[in-house]
Amino acid sequence: MSESNKLNNASRKLEKPSIKETKIQKILESREKTFLPELPREKPKEINPTETGPVKSRPKIAPGNGLADISNLQKAKKAKQKEIEKIMEENVEEIYMSLPPDKQIRFRAEGEKAAHEINDLIDRGRATLKKVIELIKKWLSAVPGVNRYFLEQEAKIKADKIMEMKDN
Repeated sequence: MSESNKLNNASRKLEKPSIKETKIQKILESREKTFLPELPREKPKEINPTETGPVKSRPKIAPGNGLADISNLQKAKKAKQKEIEKIMEENVEEIYMSLPPDKQIRFRAEGEKAAHEINDLIDRGRATLKKVIELIKKWLSAVPGVNRYFLEQEAKIKADKIMEMKDN
């Protein structure tokens, strides 16, 4: 076969779609026919606030209707967190005072964070002695050069008191 014949055969092959392509083309054409034509869209109407009527507000929770007052729940949660913080502060004042000011700020922030996490665990009913001990140990480990046995002992004592408070 000459070169021109080869080129003609190759061009014919390119012009002629494969069986797969024709099937796909037929499927697409049939889909276009079965779908509903797109309807012209209307412009959204402009809303005039005076025409819509008064804005409805949420009903206020009145005391004594069986629903808990949210502010009382928040106050109770804050009070519980303060109680947890007091338990965590016991026997740590001397260590806290011996720290430099920048470490004191970090230690205090980590203590408040740990107290918040413990409070959340208690509120969700997921507080276990092990989790509380881990959080307290993590907080106490922020003190440089703290004795490991002291750390474990204090964490267990504080966790026991917190778990007692949880049960009451």
